Amino acid sequence: MKKKSHPRPLLYDWAQGSRIEASAQAVGERIETIRTVNAGSVTPELLVDDAQDEHSPLHPCFEWDDTAAAVKYRLDQARLVLRSITIAVAEDRRVPVRAFVAVVREDGEKGRAYTSVGVAMSSPAMREQLLGSALREIQSWRSRYSRLQELAAVFAAVDQLDIEVPGDAET
Repeated sequence: MKKKSHPRPLLYDWAQGSRIEASAQAVGERIETIRTVNAGSVTPELLVDDAQDEHSPLHPCFEWDDTAAAVKYRLDQARLVLRSITIAVAEDRRVPVRAFVAVVREDGEKGRAYTSVGVAMSSPAMREQLLGSALREIQSWRSRYSRLQELAAVFAAVDQLDIEVPGDAET
């Protein structure tokens, strides 16, 4: 007689760079509970609804001051505008590229700012930032879809890249 194996408990954590100040384990377990009681799926609306309860582990994930939330939402909308606008490069008008990209600020202020893709590509330091960002996105995408065997050829091509992610050099 076979012993019934129990699935290993899932260990939740926040993605690198995340700034959410709540227990990832508690939030992940709560989202799984919400998914389970809602026919196997979860929506942002269900999360916000649950988070309204001050005792929910999701509660600290949201801004509850409506004025502050409105400002943050508008800033997110502005980021969406900056990420969404494209230009057609003269050499190949069929392939639009982003018109603005986020780079580390060069004006002495902390954080990131947006600049035109042309300016970023002509600056060695900004170009290196963009390359690093692109390679980290590829690594993240690969990690997210690593279980899909249909993408094995894509993963093999990524493995052939001989590019070091700026700032990630081994010491």
